[in-house]
Amino acid sequence: MKKGISVFLALLIVCMLFSGCSPARDGDRNAGDAVNAEGELTIYALDSELWWKTAAENFEKHNDDVTVHVELFQTAEELEMRLNTELPAGGGPDLILYCPFTSNIDMQRMAYSGRFLALDDYFAADETFNADNYYAPVWEYGVFDGSRYVVSCGFTMPGIITTEERLAQGDYAQLSGYEYTMKDLFACIVEEVERLSGSTSDFAYSVLTDNLSYSSCLNHSGLLGIDYATKTLHLDQENVRELTDAYRVLYNELVRANEISQKAAGVQDIIASGTFFAYTFDPANMMLSAATVMERDLNFTAKALMLPRYEQADEYIAQSVLEMAVNKNSNHPELAYRFIRSVMDGPALKVAEQGANSNYFYSINRSVCERYIEQVPDLMGAQAPGKTAYTHVEPALTHALENMSGCRSISGNVNQIIVESIMPYINGEDSFDTCYANMVAKLQLYLTE
Repeated sequence: MKKGISVFLALLIVCMLFSGCSPARDGDRNAGDAVNAEGELTIYALDSELWWKTAAENFEKHNDDVTVHVELFQTAEELEMRLNTELPAGGGPDLILYCPFTSNIDMQRMAYSGRFLALDDYFAADETFNADNYYAPVWEYGVFDGSRYVVSCGFTMPGIITTEERLAQGDYAQLSGYEYTMKDLFACIVEEVERLSGSTSDFAYSVLTDNLSYSSCLNHSGLLGIDYATKTLHLDQENVRELTDAYRVLYNELVRANEISQKAAGVQDIIASGTFFAYTFDPANMMLSAATVMERDLNFTAKALMLPRYEQADEYIAQSVLEMAVNKNSNHPELAYRFIRSVMDGPALKVAEQGANSNYFYSINRSVCERYIEQVPDLMGAQAPGKTAYTHVEPALTHALENMSGCRSISGNVNQIIVESIMPYINGEDSFDTCYANMVAKLQLYLTE
């Protein structure tokens, strides 16, 4: 990275899981409580998704005659191979749980191939279910050809953290409210990089993770549309070019995650030196690092900028990260449905005691998500620093949740195609037109395989 270049904005992931508050109810019955339920429910999930074990234990607790057997797979490839072998032959588990961004399993494509059970009748007959209790864009996700085959129980909404003071120094008034687009935001990043090109700071300090990689930015921008029904792509090449050029500037000025340990300077020294600092974080982790130092030690005011659509201000696209589907061959479809409902409305699957490095996601259930956001400072512990900083970050999170205009996902295979196709341009090894053409061709081939 060039010495003397400083980036005023760095990427972070603001993710929240399910609140520890009471689940949504209709009458006196838990949504996940099956009536006279009995039998064994089999579930396939990745071993890395350890919280599914907690979900299974919670379901068994409320259904005495039900045994939940969770078979965990070490790799997504192993899980995908089992599903592709067993489902067409009439076998497989009752329920499949997965994270589309980290898994090569493309559940949308599998849904269109007829592998999953349509759940519309189950939701329609469920007196405890009220669609108004859920974030509409996330609830609408998973409906293919007019029927629901997938339920997204958790999603992410990425953002960028900076300080009010840094924005004032750059005179970025357009970022003070919510009337900015992703295009505006990335233009400010490029301008800031250029403005500080003569800085004496030694380095910019930030972390770019897969959670806000190029493909994730493309997904949240709304510029990439994949229609599995017609097997077609919807892309705006010139806007994709602009987004890629801006991301390229940011990417090439970031310190890679594996270089962080090589830097001797502490967090406070980095910020105080004039280099802007931010951190990829879950809510608890952020409270104990970047925003804490910004406010407690340096008297800065933390500022969160959520990532909107590329050309639409104040509209945000969620990314589905926790999805469930019922095998059409399931021997216990009602139990599988009830398990899904228990996760949609259930108590915390990861709690603060598991540590600041736990991954948190937004819950599809509005009240669960809202109460969790309110409880974050308390979940951190009475003596934990950073609570003041959180009060400055929280309004932007809540605003984005109320202004979602869609929910999408990118499977591991699609992500790999995008990254492998575009990175040669970002790294300066090939032209944009060549890389873009390669990406489109490979995505189209993937859709038609």
